[in-house]
Amino acid sequence: MFLKMRLMGVTAALIFGLLVSAAASAAGLSSTMSAASSHVTTIASNAELGGKVYAQHCASCHSIPQMGHITGQAQEKSANYVYDVVSHGVMRGIGGKLTHLERQAVSEYMTGMLLSKSALKDSSIISPTCSAERSVFNASDLAYLRWGGNKSNLRSVAGAGVLAPSQVRRLKPKWVVAFPEATYVRSQPTAAGGAIYVGSHNGTVYALDQETGCTRWQFKAKAEVRSAITIVVKGDADKLSARAYFADRATNAYALNAETGELIWERQLDQHPTATVTGSVSEHKGQLFVPISSIEDAFAMDPQYPCCTHQGSLISLDAGTGKILWRGRTIDQNAKEVGFNAIGTPIWAPSGASVWNTPAVDTKRARLYVGTSNNHSWPAKGNSDSVVAFDMKTGEKLWAYQGQANDAWNSACMPDLPTAQNCPDPEGPDTDFGTSPMLVEVAEKTLIVAGQKSGMLHAIDPDSGQAVWKKRVVRGGWLDGIHFGMASQNGVLYVPSADTGEFMRDDLKAMPGLFALAAKDGTTLWANHRQQICSDEQFCEAGISAPPMATPDVVYVATLEGTVYAFDAHSGGKIWSFDTTTKLKTLAGMVTRGGGIAGAAGPLMANGRLFVSSGYGFYGTPGNAFIAFEPEPEY
Repeated sequence: MFLKMRLMGVTAALIFGLLVSAAASAAGLSSTMSAASSHVTTIASNAELGGKVYAQHCASCHSIPQMGHITGQAQEKSANYVYDVVSHGVMRGIGGKLTHLERQAVSEYMTGMLLSKSALKDSSIISPTCSAERSVFNASDLAYLRWGGNKSNLRSVAGAGVLAPSQVRRLKPKWVVAFPEATYVRSQPTAAGGAIYVGSHNGTVYALDQETGCTRWQFKAKAEVRSAITIVVKGDADKLSARAYFADRATNAYALNAETGELIWERQLDQHPTATVTGSVSEHKGQLFVPISSIEDAFAMDPQYPCCTHQGSLISLDAGTGKILWRGRTIDQNAKEVGFNAIGTPIWAPSGASVWNTPAVDTKRARLYVGTSNNHSWPAKGNSDSVVAFDMKTGEKLWAYQGQANDAWNSACMPDLPTAQNCPDPEGPDTDFGTSPMLVEVAEKTLIVAGQKSGMLHAIDPDSGQAVWKKRVVRGGWLDGIHFGMASQNGVLYVPSADTGEFMRDDLKAMPGLFALAAKDGTTLWANHRQQICSDEQFCEAGISAPPMATPDVVYVATLEGTVYAFDAHSGGKIWSFDTTTKLKTLAGMVTRGGGIAGAAGPLMANGRLFVSSGYGFYGTPGNAFIAFEPEPEY
C-alpha cells in the first residue's frame, strides 16, 4: 500500500533518488555495515552478466524516476542482502526466473560489492550479549504482547507502567541500537518478560533487554520482518510457555521460543510470487490469524506484466504446529483474463483487495475484522476498500462494509509515469482501509472503528455490518488521509492524519495532525493541526502516518519528519517532543540517526519507558534508529 502512497511524481522522486545515498551516509547508516564492508571489494567480475540481467529483468521498474529511492537504497546495502531479496524476499518473483549465477551477478552489479558467505557474519550484532540473569523471561511482565496491545487493537495502556506528564517532560534517550543493512526501521516493538521484541529490515528478529538494550537472542528470518512480534504466554513460572509469532515479507510464518529464540516451526503461507505480509499476526485460543497482501501493484509499472492475479486473504494457523486451518478470501471469484492493455499484454481480474493491516479479534462473537485495499484491475469488485468480517472457526466471510466502490488502481497510475499502460481506465481514487480496525466499547455497545486514506472515519455495527456513523476527519487522498492505525482509551478515539502539502482536493485543504473524537458519535473533542504542532518552525512536517499510543493522560505520536510528540490526552496540549533525526550513539559504539516515522510502527509505552522505531525510508528521510527513552532523575 505505501509504495503507491509514498511516490509523489517525477520531480520529487528524482530529487529523492539522487539524495538517498548522500542522506544515508550523512546519517551514519552505513556504519552498521562496516563489519561487512571490510570483507568485500569493488566488483569487477560478472559485471557484464549482471548488467544484462539488470537490463532484462529489473530496469523496466528500477530505471524510472519514481523508483529512484528504492534503487538508491539497494545500492547502500551489500550484495548478500540483494541476493537474499531476489532469492527469498519480495523480489523472489523475478529471482525465481534466474539461475544462482545470474542472481549473484545482478546483486554484485547493483551494489558494486562481491557476494561473500562470511560478509555478514558479525554485522547482525547490535548490542552486547545479555548476561544469564538478564536473559530470564519474567512471567510477571506482560506489558504489550501484540501490535494493538490487546486483541481489540486499541493501542492503549494504563496502570503502573505509564508515565505521568511530569515524568514525560524529562524523557531522554537511555539506549539506542541500529540494525544491520537497514535504511528504514518499521517493526512495531512489543514488550514481555522484561524484553523488547522487534523485527528488522534484513529479517533479523531481536529480543533486547528493556532496561539495558543488551541482546538476549536474535533469529534470522528469510526476509524483512516489518510487522510486530506477537507474544503468547501460558502457564506460570514453574511451567511457563512463551512463544513469539510473526511472518516475514515473503509470507513465511514462524513460531519461536520467546525466551531463547529457538525455532519451533516455520511455514510459507502464499505461493504467489508477489504475496507479502505487512500486518501483524493476531492470536486467540490456539489459533493464529495472518493477513496477506501483495506488491503486485508495483509490478504493474512494467507494461509487459500481466496485471493482476493476486487476491488478499486472511489465513488461520494452528499455533502449536503451524498447520493451515483455513483461508478466508477477500474476493470470491478467481482471477481470469479479461482483456489486453495498449501493447497487447493480458489483463487479469478481479485482483487486489489486499489485507495490509492487523486483524481485530472479537472474542464475544468469535469473529475477525480486517480492512482491505483497492482492486488492481478492472472490473473493480470483490470487497475492495472494505471492512470484512470473517468467522473465526471456519473462515467464512460474514459481511463486508464497503467504504469506496469502483476503486481500481495500481502503481502504473502514478503521476507522470512514462509506462502507464497497466493503469486501469477509469482510474480509481486509491482509498484503502490501511488502518487496523479497532473494537471500541461505547455505553455497553461495541463499535468497529476503521479509517480510510480518503480521510473518512467509519463506525460499524459488528452484528449487521452497517454504519452507525461516519465522518470526514481530514481531506485525505492517495498520499494522505488516515494511514496505518489509531488508538482509543476511555471512549476517545485518537485519529492521526497524514495529509501533506497545501494543494486542494474537493475544495478541502490539507489537515495534517492528530484529532481526538468521541467514539459514540464522532464529535471532535480537540484537534492539533499543523499550527499547534509546528508553531513557527519553518521546516516542520505535521503529518502523522504511524499509529498513536494512548495512556490515560498522555497520547504519543510520531511524525513523517521524524519527531516524536507527547500530547495531553484531555486537551491536546504539547507536553514533550524529540527529534529522532539527530545524531545518536548506539550500544555498538557507532553513530546513527533516525528518520521519517511512518507505517505501522508507532511509539510504545511499556514499564515506564518509551520505545520508538525511527526511519521509514520509503516516505521521508531514511534512518536507522531504535530508541529507548526513560525519564531523567528529578533532582
